[in-house]
Amino acid sequence: MEFLKKVLKISAIVVLAVVIIYLIVGLFFLGDKKSSKYGSFGSMVSPGTRGSIQSTDETEVNMDKVLINLRSGQYKYMKADMTFKMPNESQKEDLVKNMPRIRDSILRFSASQDSNILKTPEGKDEFKKNLQNLLNETYGFDIEAVYFRNFVLAE
Repeated sequence: MEFLKKVLKISAIVVLAVVIIYLIVGLFFLGDKKSSKYGSFGSMVSPGTRGSIQSTDETEVNMDKVLINLRSGQYKYMKADMTFKMPNESQKEDLVKNMPRIRDSILRFSASQDSNILKTPEGKDEFKKNLQNLLNETYGFDIEAVYFRNFVLAE
């Protein structure tokens, strides 16, 4: 009889735990899907856009953060969010369509940089100019400007 009481207690605890987990998962992950057209867990954004940091300029393309191991210098890592100012919407659309290849080129180019140069304002300006030239020579994009939305160097 004592054994049966223990089994019933354990069963009740397990059932209660399963109900609590179901409620948490159901409310948190499967909650009101009407709040976002992509569901309530995170949100999807179009390529070249970024949550609440969107430009009102129709010719700008946002590239989400890149995290790069730098070649040399005092800092080992660079994290940057960038925006590209395009001359027209046609080139903007082409840039968005080619974003995976462009992102790969930017990652490879950035990994070859020296952080001692990137930590100065002049080094950042040179990096932007070289990036513009790289994308022009490689893909034919005439980028008017590159803006950093975030830029961090870390050891």
